[in-house]
Amino acid sequence: MPALVFPGADPRHPTALAEAAAAVLPHGRLATIAIGDGLRTAEDLAHALAPAVREFLTDVA
Repeated sequence: MPALVFPGADPRHPTALAEAAAAVLPHGRLATIAIGDGLRTAEDLAHALAPAVREFLTDVA
């Protein structure tokens, strides 16, 4: 099963952990955008993540 892993931008969700998770998943991929404090609303999150999700879905389809 393909999996898209988003790194965090804080100590609770370090990029290194996301990188390791993506590396051990058989079809894991690390997103190029991190989820950070600048994303305040669901709309912010959607706008920030949509391009990475769209690309991921296009590639695995």
